[in-house]
Amino acid sequence: MIKILGTLLSISLAVPAFAQNNHFVMMGGGGEPKRDYTIFDNEVERVGNFISATPAWNTKITFNGGHQKTENIIAEKFGKKGIANTPFTPDSYQKMIKEYSAKIKSGQIKSGDQLMILINTHGGEKTDKHKTHSLATTDGVVTDYDKLNKGTVSMDALEEITKLASEKNIKLALIDFSCHSGNTMALQNPNTCVITSTGPEHYGWGGNHLTFTSIFAGNMKKGKSLEDVYLESRRSFQDNSFPMISSPVGLGLHQEMYKPITPFLYHWDDSHDKLAPFLEKEVLAENPYCINGEGVEQLKKLSEEAKMFTDISLKSILGDENLMNFNQSVINYHAHLKNLHGKLSGLGLQIFKKKEEFCTEFQISKNKKSKECVTYPYANIFTINFENIIEYFEEQEQKSTGEELKRYQAIIQNTKNGSKRKAELIAQYPELSDYKNFYKKQPDLEKETYNLAFNVSKESQKLYYALYKQRALRDKKPNPCKDFVL
Repeated sequence: MIKILGTLLSISLAVPAFAQNNHFVMMGGGGEPKRDYTIFDNEVERVGNFISATPAWNTKITFNGGHQKTENIIAEKFGKKGIANTPFTPDSYQKMIKEYSAKIKSGQIKSGDQLMILINTHGGEKTDKHKTHSLATTDGVVTDYDKLNKGTVSMDALEEITKLASEKNIKLALIDFSCHSGNTMALQNPNTCVITSTGPEHYGWGGNHLTFTSIFAGNMKKGKSLEDVYLESRRSFQDNSFPMISSPVGLGLHQEMYKPITPFLYHWDDSHDKLAPFLEKEVLAENPYCINGEGVEQLKKLSEEAKMFTDISLKSILGDENLMNFNQSVINYHAHLKNLHGKLSGLGLQIFKKKEEFCTEFQISKNKKSKECVTYPYANIFTINFENIIEYFEEQEQKSTGEELKRYQAIIQNTKNGSKRKAELIAQYPELSDYKNFYKKQPDLEKETYNLAFNVSKESQKLYYALYKQRALRDKKPNPCKDFVL
C-alpha cells in the first residue's frame, strides 16, 4: 500500500497544476496642480517596489500626466520592467476597463486568476447620479475636494468588471485610495474584495509615508492576503481617515462604528472643511445625533466589547495599549463639539430651518393674470447678493417686451422683497449676516480640532483592530479579501 501511494503521489506531483495568473492595473494621479510632483508619489514608488519584487504580475498602468518627478518614479519602477505608462484621462480610463472586460470575456483572464485594480487619485462625494463616486483625471485641477471639477470619471464604470469576474470565478480586488472612497463599497460582492483608504464622508490623505495609503502600499508583499495587508496597515497610520474592507467582519464593523465616529474624525479647515456643515446640520436637527450623545454611547459599547473579549494572543499583540483610552478621546472631542454647537445656537442659527416664499402677480391680458414666485430658505437669504440679481434682471427687462417684460418685472419685485427681508433679519439677528466667519473667530480652532480628531483616529485604530481580530475568530463566512493572496 505504501509503495502504491508513493507512486501515485510522484505521478500527481509530476503533472503541472492549472496555473493561476495574476493581473495588476494601477490608475490615477489626476487633479493635481502644475508642479513637478504629485501627492501620490509615495504610493507610486511603494507599489512599484512590489511590482519589481513580484515580476509574475501582468501589469498595466495609466497614471498622472505632466509631473516630472512622478513620471520619473513611474519610469524607474515600471518602465524598466517594460511597462508603458499613459496619462490618466477619461479616455484612457474607459479604454482600460474595456480592455480588461474583453480579456475576461475571451478567457485571457480565466477562472481562478487574480485581478487587482488600484485607483489612487482625488475622489469626490457621492451624488444622486453615482452608485459610487467620481474620480479626478488629468483633464482638470481639483479646487473643490468634495465636488471635484471638470474632467472626472466614475468608479461606477468598474461595476461591469465586478459582474464579469463574478460570472467567470475570477478573484477581483478593487483598491480605492481616493477621498470619499468608502462609497466604492457599493461594488463589493462575494467574489470581489474592496479596500478603501477612508469612509464615504471623509477625506483620504497622501503626501507622506505615514498615511494609510502609503503604509498599505509598503506592506504589499508576496504571499500576504489583502486582508493581512489591510489589518497591518490599519493599526499604524497617522491621519484622520477611516479605511474600510469588504470582508464580512469589516462590513459588519463599519456598519456599527462608522456613523458614530464620523463627526469625531472631522476637523475645521478653511480650505476644505467638513466640520462646519456638520455642526450646522446638528444645530438645525430636531434631535441632533452627535450632540445628544448617541454616537458616544454606541462607541462606548464597542470599547466594552473589545475589553471583555480580547483573547490572550491578541493581548500579547496589543501589549499595554489601553482600549478604554478611545472612550476618553471621544468624550474630549464631544465636549468641544457641544461647546461649538452651543455658540452656534446662540447666534440664532435655528432660524435657518425656516423658508419664505415671495410672489408677485402680473397682468398678461385684460382677462388673464399670472404669478411669479420664488422660495428662499433663510440660510440663503443671509448670504445671497440680491443687488447683483436685481441688476441682472433689470438688464433683461430693458431688452424685453410684452409678457416677458412683465415677468421680469415680477422677478425684480420678488428679489427686492427678498432684499428687504434680508435687511429685517440682519437687524434682528446681526451676527448671522457674518456667520460663515464664526469658525475663523474661534481661537486655534483648526489646530485644536485637528489634534482632537487625530487622537480619536489613533485610539480608534487599536479598538478597530481588536474588534476585527476577535470577530474574525468566530466568523466562518467566505472572505474574498482573505482569499486574494499577493
